[in-house]
Amino acid sequence: MKKSQDFIDYIVDMLSPIGEITVGRMFGGVLLKHNNQQLGAIWGNSFYFRVPKSMQEKFKKHGSQPFQYAKKTGMVTVKAYWSVPDDLLEDSQQLVLWAKEILSIDKNKKPV
Repeated sequence: MKKSQDFIDYIVDMLSPIGEITVGRMFGGVLLKHNNQQLGAIWGNSFYFRVPKSMQEKFKKHGSQPFQYAKKTGMVTVKAYWSVPDDLLEDSQQLVLWAKEILSIDKNKKPV
């Protein structure tokens, strides 16, 4: 999947109020991290947050879908990554609020 550097830069810029976002490679896309916490990923021109189970219903209610890709054996669904609702991609303040909520939940999780 081809990634658009302009789109990556746009997302990183929108998230800049939470602090430095590091960008790395991930399965043909890019991984976004904040303070070594996985925050999301970009595949092509689609942005996905890494969503804790406790927030997945919220994403579903806003029309988000989990990340999917095709294999020879059929479609694979990755339930940890959910598409970012379109309205958030045009509203930096809301995008940052959702990102902060995700990061605070992940930060407070206790190791198993």
